[in-house]
Amino acid sequence: MNYQKLYNQIIEKAKSENRKKNNKIYYEAHHILPLCLGGTGNTKQWRWHSNIVLLTAREHFLCHWLLHEIYPD
Repeated sequence: MNYQKLYNQIIEKAKSENRKKNNKIYYEAHHILPLCLGGTGNTKQWRWHSNIVLLTAREHFLCHWLLHEIYPD
């Protein structure tokens, strides 16, 4: 299974929707490239930082699971 492709699809979908935090839909800020792999930014910078994207709770869980599969060490 191509975990990287699945991860990229989730990220690209979230980016294309231009999501915003509000009271109607719950989103969590996620580092696209994790800090431990050289990513930058703070999750509070979700409005403008290119390495931060808003994900649903399910997407966020899946992305972290996929990252674990992509980078097992």
